[in-house]
Amino acid sequence: MNRLRIGIVGVGYLGSLHARVLSEIDDPHVDFTGVYDIDPQRMEDIAKRYNVKAFPSLDALLDETDAVICAVPTTEHYRVGIQILEAQKHLLMEKPITETVEQATRLVETARQKGLKLMVGHIERFNPAILAVRDKITFPLYIEALRIAYFNIRGTDVDVIRDLMIHDIDLTLYFTREEPISISAVGAPVLTDKVDIANARLEFPSGTVATLTASRVSIKKTREFRIFQRDAYFSLNLMSRNGHMIKRGDEAIIPYFLNMDGSTEPLKLEDMEFIQSIVEDRDPHVTGEDGLRALRIAKMIEKEISKKLAKLEGEET
Repeated sequence: MNRLRIGIVGVGYLGSLHARVLSEIDDPHVDFTGVYDIDPQRMEDIAKRYNVKAFPSLDALLDETDAVICAVPTTEHYRVGIQILEAQKHLLMEKPITETVEQATRLVETARQKGLKLMVGHIERFNPAILAVRDKITFPLYIEALRIAYFNIRGTDVDVIRDLMIHDIDLTLYFTREEPISISAVGAPVLTDKVDIANARLEFPSGTVATLTASRVSIKKTREFRIFQRDAYFSLNLMSRNGHMIKRGDEAIIPYFLNMDGSTEPLKLEDMEFIQSIVEDRDPHVTGEDGLRALRIAKMIEKEISKKLAKLEGEET
């Protein structure tokens, strides 16, 4: 087969990580072609570090690639993403897929019409802790997620729901295999003009309930995901990439440490999945439709919080 030529658009923090991962992939069928960024110095530094081409424009990169990883700011996801797809290139878009549901729908429809792979970078799907339990989850009754982080100016182009909570929204939709019928949420802006801390309760048609909390104004960092089902309880530490399971036996409650390879890098698994989906001509593990669903729920949570904040502001005045 011909070599699959891959480029990266946007080599800030995330894009530079993708560049390192692509440079480490030892596959004769994959060619890390080069990068493009609006910051010439940053682009030249990354291109030199990994011995790839620094392209003078996005069009120039598209002329010499078959697939693109897009790690530009969220505000630019749609504009850049649609240009990539219109150029008939496969696309791995960092999360969230776009700013709006309408934009995401357009990307998904364009990829489908052109027969292209559109993958979204919900990287927690490739966390070894998640991989260790995904075949053990049968019917979640209750899901609890806690994701808190130090304040970091990176990512504040969107609120904490699309910045952090969207990871747990995606995981919840993945494990429940359905969309919520009821959403209640609270949140508040703290250090920015956008919501920096949020809590959401999602109820599903099957009766499953999920409680998701995200904050980017904490003095500590935590990423925990817990799943309760009729025969077992799973407690996952997504930061340390480990966890345990408590399962009901015939006459006892039995604890198990989950068998997982914590040394496996989720980003490398994600990029390899993107590559393999193209080579094998199949849907990627995290599709554009998955990204659209997660964004749709994130927007519904944002709407609930906005209504509550508007009511509080009205009462204060």
